[in-house]
This record gives sequence, structure tokens and C-alpha cells, in this order.
Amino acid sequence: MDKQQDVVEQSELHPDSHKDLPPEGTAAVSEGASIIEESKVALPVEPTPPAMDKNREAAVYRQLLDFFLNRRRPDSQADASLPVPALLRPFRDLDSLRHEFPFCVKPTCEQPVAETLMQLVDQAIEGTGEEGDAAERLTRHFHQLEWSIKQLDGNNPGSPMDKLLDPAIERVMSATKLPEAKSQQLRADLEIARRALRGAGDVLPCNADAARRLMAAAFSADWHARTAQWKDELAEIIVGLENLLSADESQSANAASPDSLRDSVGSADLDFNALSDLLSESRLSHRLPEARVARVEKTLATLRRIAPLFNWCGCSGGASSLPFAMEPVVNDCLAAIECYRNRMAEMVEFFKAVQVARLDLENRYREELHDPIFAAFDEAMLSQEEKALCPPVLLIVEGSIVGKGQVTALLDMLTSDAPIKVLVQVDDLLADPNRLARVPFEANWLARLGTMAAALGDVYVLQTPVSRFSLMYSGFMDGLSYSGPALFSVFASAPENTTGLPVYLSSAAAFEARAFPAFTYDPAKGSALADRIAIDMNSKVDADWSSEEFFFEVNEGETQAVEVAMTPADFLLADKRAAKSFWDLPVEMWHRQMVPLMQYMDRTPETREVQIPYILAVDEQNRVHRIVVSKPIVQAVLQCRAQWRRLQELGGVKNSHAERLLAHEKQRLEDEKQNAIASVEEKFSAELDRNLDELTQEIVDRIAGQLLSEAPVTGAVTRPASPRPAPNSSAASVEEAATEPEAAPVEEEEESLSFDDPYIETPRCTTCNECVQLNGELFKYNENKQAFINDASAGSFRQLVEAAEKCPVHIIHPGKPLNPNEPGLDGLVERAAKFN
Repeated sequence: MDKQQDVVEQSELHPDSHKDLPPEGTAAVSEGASIIEESKVALPVEPTPPAMDKNREAAVYRQLLDFFLNRRRPDSQADASLPVPALLRPFRDLDSLRHEFPFCVKPTCEQPVAETLMQLVDQAIEGTGEEGDAAERLTRHFHQLEWSIKQLDGNNPGSPMDKLLDPAIERVMSATKLPEAKSQQLRADLEIARRALRGAGDVLPCNADAARRLMAAAFSADWHARTAQWKDELAEIIVGLENLLSADESQSANAASPDSLRDSVGSADLDFNALSDLLSESRLSHRLPEARVARVEKTLATLRRIAPLFNWCGCSGGASSLPFAMEPVVNDCLAAIECYRNRMAEMVEFFKAVQVARLDLENRYREELHDPIFAAFDEAMLSQEEKALCPPVLLIVEGSIVGKGQVTALLDMLTSDAPIKVLVQVDDLLADPNRLARVPFEANWLARLGTMAAALGDVYVLQTPVSRFSLMYSGFMDGLSYSGPALFSVFASAPENTTGLPVYLSSAAAFEARAFPAFTYDPAKGSALADRIAIDMNSKVDADWSSEEFFFEVNEGETQAVEVAMTPADFLLADKRAAKSFWDLPVEMWHRQMVPLMQYMDRTPETREVQIPYILAVDEQNRVHRIVVSKPIVQAVLQCRAQWRRLQELGGVKNSHAERLLAHEKQRLEDEKQNAIASVEEKFSAELDRNLDELTQEIVDRIAGQLLSEAPVTGAVTRPASPRPAPNSSAASVEEAATEPEAAPVEEEEESLSFDDPYIETPRCTTCNECVQLNGELFKYNENKQAFINDASAGSFRQLVEAAEKCPVHIIHPGKPLNPNEPGLDGLVERAAKFN
């Protein structure tokens, strides 16, 4: 991961005031960064254990095994405080890190309704348009102000930004000792930052209330966005009905009375009695039917009563004029369902009035046709657009209050089509803290609620720790805009259960340790599971554990690095209720049978039986410790790994069905390849046998033809015209040899034979035309379109050699030259040698 160093410069700070401002070398953690990202701090030091004799080694091993199985350890070490896990060491001082908290909730419903302080400061720096040295100076000063705001917000959580700016600026100014010119420059820069940050809203730290405050802002923003266009259309409908009634009233006798005329004109110089008589005599009667007037008045009253709902924004008040309360329901599933039913009854009446109003404004309402329809009007007759304009119900479930017995009611509510949005505030991952003596970690039902809801199919689900602000905010907005039910499961650890870790760090530790992994399930993104579920926001999503290299010093400055995983054991190490399941082992007891927990988990059960797992930790003095874990902790780690692997399968990572199918397909393709190879080999072997048989027969025929066709000679060798004579010529030769009265002896015939004659392996000819085109008399084709040597004397030895070189299958054998005087024979004979 990228390691960024905070740009706060200490050279301008008073030496005695460094403790009040961020220390030099602090890290800037980018948005969404893993908590196990190293910051630039001094490396921890691992002590060197002393040597043990065999007796001491055996005694220590018995103690370690007893603790692992029974959680028994020496009384003198029972109450020792535990250090923090090694990978959390750089983050113990969160004040020195830039991360996604605090965040600011804006005082309006315009999106985005919330941004992190880090984002706002970076935007302010960019907005100055400065470059070079000026930009570096502004960045340094803006970051100092950011740090000061965070310190004040920690003491006054939820304070408006405008109330924090002045004391934050004065805190920075008082902590510096600068020359007058630089001090004035610093104040000028901080004033620029003040103007940029003014009106940013409430500044909220990472605590149990952060999710609820963010949800309230997101709920208002979502409602404001979805009703922005509709409220203008509704206003036009209301004005249209008012005008319709006004026009009708203008036709009434009361409108022509002297008092009404006097009120409408406002002048005393006219005779209103005479004017009234005149208008009454000339007025035409065009009044609306009484039934229609009554219907329009009822419709208008309904629209006016519901209309404030579409102007409501949680940040602007006005709740007293609403037709029903928009506040969330807390810890009561049945009340949330009842609230939804009551709201929908109101909204059904409202949209029935809207449809009646449209018909009346267009003068298309017909009592005989429409009265029966609207008498039976119910929720099923609402269009999708109208349903989207019905406000959802927000239910807040506090994990510390709601018991396991309500899970059925909650899941039943989520299986309905009701757009009820549920925020579950998980504050504890332990099912029953009273069982810690036996099972130190067993996930409670609230911790598993996200995966339960995702299995329902049509529920939007977000599961995230509170420390992931960006994921939490985007998930809230997506779930609120989803037309069906939504569940937002957010983990914010209870501070009273931890050993002093801030909520941000302990919640992030649960996320990194796979004890509470993040995921989203969005049915609106498609029908396939691969479209709906996303788990890629987790670190090293394809691995069992999130891990990093841990650097430390040994042997007087020598640096070493080991791969360290963040497991549920590291998360539980920070839970003081699980302290008895860990043993901070003194260095003199470090044993060779101890192995890191990550390695222990990957070994066979037989190997595990003789080994003792441990995790690395670092104390406040920056010393490395080895913390031995008990068997229940190992069981907790195995449980979390199994749950994480199931989530991986849902997210398409290491899917067992896909891997099984892939293995099957690989085996099938391998079998097909081997079968194809066997078939080719069999075919080639048969073809090779056939070609050898034909070649053998060809050679025998050629030798027989030479024996039977050549006349006896003395001394000189007679070369046949072709090594493969026609059948009739062979028969004639046999007959001629049989009738020859003075045939030469066999020995003399054998002497006259020569195997230096040129020949072609005719059965292997591919009919490439190379030799025939070179010399059509020397080479010819037989009836099978395969070449043979027709007349060796019809061409030169050079042509024989060139034909052999051009032949693609190398079946032409030039033999020895017939003409010993042919030019260049030495080179040609050498070239022909490899073909003979």
C-alpha cells in the first residue's frame, strides 16, 4: 500500500507545544485505506530469547499445552495487561492520522449531504488555485487547522463547524512561535480555510451515533431528490382546482351582490346596488353541478393536507404540518409495519385524489364510470411512479436492546414488499458474553443478519463497519433509492468492551479480521447473483486473511520482516472480556514448538497437535510480544474463516461449484486431447506401415526389373531407363531370358548390377510438380499422378540434384553421375550425398 506522510511541518511550532499538535512523521491514510497500512514510525524491537536446556524446554511445553487446552496459566501472569496486535501498532494514536473521520453533515438536503473533513480540507486547498511553494504552505497550514478541529470535535461531538472554527484557529495560533511576518501569513491562510469550511454542517466523530446521524441526513436527501419535480406538478394541480372553484364562484349570485362588488372593486364612488341589479339581469347561468363542486372541494382538501409532505426536509423542520410523522421507528418491528400501513392508507387516498383531480381539470370525470372505480381504489392500483412517491418507513434497531426473539419479526418484515428501511446498529459480535469461559467468540444473530437478509433475494443489504464512511454513505443512498425493503447492518464496537481502542480502530479491526466483513447485495443491479453481490471492498478478497509485512528489529538494529495476518484472534485480543483466552508469554518461555497462528491454521491436524499458536503484539515501549492463544480462540478463527469462505463463494471468489466445473472441464479436455493424440498416432503408424510395404515392394520390383530386363555385358554397367518398368516389359524380359540360348552366368549378371542409379520413392510422391517442371523427359508421372525417373540420360546430374533439393518430401535419390565429364561434379556429388 502507498505510505503517505502528513505534511504538517514542525519547524514552525514552539518546541514546548509539540504535544498539542500532530507529531512529525504522521501518516495520511487515503480514503477507504486499510487500517493495517504502515505509518512512518520507529520499528518495534523483538527481544532475543535465552537458551533452554531440555528439562526446562519440556516443562515450558507442558505449561503451554495446558494453557492451550484448559486456559490455565501461572497466577503471577493472570492479570497482565495485553499489548495491541502488531498490525494495529501504527494506528494507536489516531490523532496523528488522516482518515475518513470526522465527517460533516450539511445543513441542507442537497447532495452530497455529508463529506469527510479530510475531503473538505483537500477541496479547500485545491480551491485556492495556488501552486508551488504557496500551495505547500497552504497545505501545511490547512492540515494544522484540520487537526485542531478534530481535537475540539473529540471533546464536543456533533458540534457545528462554524462553532469550532474560531477556537480551532486560535489553538493553532497559540501553539506556534513565529516571527511577526510568518504569524500574519499563518493567520491569513487560516482565514482562507475558515471561509472555505464555513457552513459545512455538524462535525461528527466515529462513534455509535455516526451511522444514525448519517442515515437521517441520507433519508432526507433521498426524499428531497425523489420529490423535487413532483411537488411542482402537485402545486399546478392544486392551483388548477382552486381556479376551477373560483371560476364557478364567479358565476354565483353571491358574486354579483353589492357587498361582493364593493369588496372586489374597493371604490365608494360607484352605485353598487344598481351595478348588482344590472349584472344579475345579464348573468348567464353556467354553474358547476353541486356533486362536482363537492367532489372538487374534497379532492382539494386531501391534496392540501398531504402537500406539505413533499416540501419536508429533515434539516429544515416543518414537521408539525405533516400528515403523519416522518421520524424513524426505534426497536419495534411491529410498530414499523403498522406505521407503514397507516402511511400507505394516507398515500392511497392522496393518489386517488390526484387522479380524480386530473380528470376534473380535463372535464373527463364521469360519475357513472369513475365512481365505482375510485370506490374500490387501493394500494394495488398505484403505479410504480406513485409508489416511489410514498415515503418509506425508517426503522432503527439498536443491537444492545433488541433480543434474538425479534429476528423472526424482522425477517418477516423484510420478506414483504414494504419499502421499510432498517438500520441495525451492531455493537457486539459475541453471542453470549457469559459463555466466554467456554466459547470466547460466537457470532450473535445480529452479526449474521446481513447474510440472512441477502438470502431472501429481494432485499437490499449493506454490511459494513462504521469506520468505512464512504461505503456506508454510498450504501445508504443506494438502499434508500431501492424500491423494496433494505437492511443496513453497521458495526460500531461498544467502547466499554475494548481495552482502550477507539471505536474507529476496533470496528476497522473487526472488518480486517473477517469477523465483520463488508458486502453489498443490490437486487436492482440484475437478476444474476454475480450482478447483485459485491465483496471487493474487503482487503485481499481472494485470500483467507488480510495480511501485511510486519517489520521489526532484532540483534542490535538488524531489520526483519514477516507476513502477519489480521485474524479474529487479533480482534479479540482487544476485547477485555476475552483476556483469559490469551497469554502474553514472557520472552524466557518462548518455545521452539510455538508457530504463528496464520501458519498454524494451514497445517494438518496431526501437525497442529504438537504445536502452540501465537500472534504478534507490540506494547507502548515498542517491544514485540508473542501472545499464545487458547483452543477456543482457534475455534473462533476457524468459524470466521468458514463464514468468510461462504461469503467469498457468494461473491464469486473461490466458488466451489465453479472450481468443480472447471476441474471437470479440464479433465474432459485432457481426455479429448489424449484420445486425439492416440488416434493420430494410430493413423500415422498404419500409414507408415502401408508406405513401408509399398516402398519395399517398389524396391523389389525395381531390382527384379533390372535383373530380368538387362542384357549380359562384360565390364561396362548398363543402366535401365527406369527403376520401375511396366508389367509387360517385365514379362517380355522373363520370356526373352527363358529363350536365350547363351545366357550369361548369374555371377556376371550380379557384377553388371549397380545400386548407384537414380530413383524415386514413387508411392510417397505428393505431386508437387517441382521435378516434372524442371525436366519433363527426365521425370514423368505414372497413372496415379506420382513421379518416377523416365530416362536418366535425358537430363543432367545437376538437374537430379536440384530436383532432390526441391522435393518437399525428399524422395528423389540422385545416385552417381552418368557423365563423368559434367562440369562441377565435385560440388554436385557432395550436395547429392545427403539424398542418396
